[in-house]
Amino acid sequence: LHDVLAHSLGALGVQLEVAEAQLTEKGDVVAATARIRRARRLAGDGLAEARSAVAALRADVPPLPQALGDLVAGHRADHAAMVTLRTEGSPRGLPSAAEVSLLRTAREALTNAAKHAPGAPVTVTLDYHGPVVRLTVENPAPDPTRDRPDAGDGVGGHGLTGARERIALVGGTLEAGVADGTWRVSVEVPA
Repeated sequence: LHDVLAHSLGALGVQLEVAEAQLTEKGDVVAATARIRRARRLAGDGLAEARSAVAALRADVPPLPQALGDLVAGHRADHAAMVTLRTEGSPRGLPSAAEVSLLRTAREALTNAAKHAPGAPVTVTLDYHGPVVRLTVENPAPDPTRDRPDAGDGVGGHGLTGARERIALVGGTLEAGVADGTWRVSVEVPA
């Protein structure tokens, strides 16, 4: 919970500081307004993450495969999209911070799929084989004439960059990009 709040509040503070400078030093109302909107989105995302972290601490939180199933079902209903969830191997418990980070990353990847490849089928795979737990979210690569999801290289939004940071805090890794015409987000956390 501390990491979620520190990340969210830190990012929020930076956005507001830049907005203030744009207003007071440059008089750039348009740029400052864009920063304030970004800050508002960061605050909403941070609140959602904090709620998820608190929920993960509660005893009645569903196991990760079930929580992903609920997320996928909600995404299907909200976006009228074909989303397939596969769980491979024998599910095992993970630290709550790792489960929250995986669930939040899946949410971000599904949001990106809906935004950048609307209506395209999405496959979510939770793999318990081996010494790590791997989450993979795949969909057809976005149309190159549209904005593409942020791969953490400074292009696009900051959702996957934030997800990469959250995953790193639990000792995991996140890779995102196009391979063979498929946009893939792949996350590994220690089991």
